[in-house]
Amino acid sequence: MTLARSLFVLVAFVVWAGSSAGSARSALFFLFQPTSAAAGDLVTVRTVGTPLGFAAEDREGPLQQPIRLYLVRNEVAGTIRSRFDRRLHFVGRLVPDARGRAALTFAALPLDTGAYAVAAWCPGCAKYSRGSRFSVLRVDRQIVPRFRRAMLLSLRTTATTYGVSRHPPEWR
Repeated sequence: MTLARSLFVLVAFVVWAGSSAGSARSALFFLFQPTSAAAGDLVTVRTVGTPLGFAAEDREGPLQQPIRLYLVRNEVAGTIRSRFDRRLHFVGRLVPDARGRAALTFAALPLDTGAYAVAAWCPGCAKYSRGSRFSVLRVDRQIVPRFRRAMLLSLRTTATTYGVSRHPPEWR
């Protein structure tokens, strides 16, 4: 392949990827707000391109198929192959609008302290992802640095907040 043809193919791919980035039909990509929480705190997860403060009434039709979201410890995310894996923790479902915008607010689960990534069951994504309906979004060095922090939810439990004991000092 000549250099000019290679350059044309690269530019065409970049233009195509950029034009589809705002759609849920492109690669799944979720951001947390806040990025650190204790059990019971409210956390919002949103698709990339969804503005902060986005609400269900802001959606534009037609709506897309729901996406089921799970939390998974980032350290084991690369080993998850099924949405039925016991290491996944369901947090809810979000329904993207025609532009791929969606947000879900949930109460942080009482899980072990650590960094959690998103896993998603998205039947509507299969035709755009070589038949894959399930994705685990492990965060590593390949993720653009400015998005890494927002793609992980740092959970902390009472047990680790107050040291080895599972209870705060006033409970001992």
